[in-house]
Formats: sequence, structure tokens, C-alpha cells
Amino acid sequence: MLTKEPSFASLLVKQSPAMHYGHGWIMGEDGKRWHPCHSQDELLSELTTRKRRKSKCMRQKMKWFITFVTEGRIIQYLKMICSVAIRRCRAMVATFSR
Repeated sequence: MLTKEPSFASLLVKQSPAMHYGHGWIMGEDGKRWHPCHSQDELLSELTTRKRRKSKCMRQKMKWFITFVTEGRIIQYLKMICSVAIRRCRAMVATFSR
């Protein structure tokens, strides 16, 4: 059924306010042709990423784990970790029950 409405593809082309040259090329700010795929390195270099450091608690747990494993005291390590977790849960319950 034919209608007088524009096609979906033509609407997509009309959305871009920048002048385009076809096949993805558009006019850049300086009047030069620019293609998004050709300058991905520039775009990615502008993004900065920060490495997340492990928390003090996690570093301490890793240190304990390595120490206890090398000394053959795994059960003692597990008991210590469980007691810390139970202590934190009790502290949270006390905080929320106020």
C-alpha cells in the first residue's frame, strides 16, 4: 500500500544536521571530510581510565591468605574470615535496628 509518508531511511538521513558526503563521511568543524571509523584512536585516547586499586581490607585478606597457606593453617584462616564477617553483620544489624 502506497502512502505519502516518507520512508524510514530518508528520515534517518535527514536527522543529521551536518553536511554529509555519503558512505559515512561528514563535514568536520574545520570543513574537512571526516569519517568516524578513521579516527577511533583519537577518540579512544581522549577517554581516560583509572585503574581501581584494591581496598586495604582486600589487600589484608590476600596477605593473610598467602601467609596462612604457606604455613599450612587454612582452617585458622577460614575461622578468622568468618568471625570478621559475623562481626560486620552484627554491626550492620545494630545500625539498622536503631
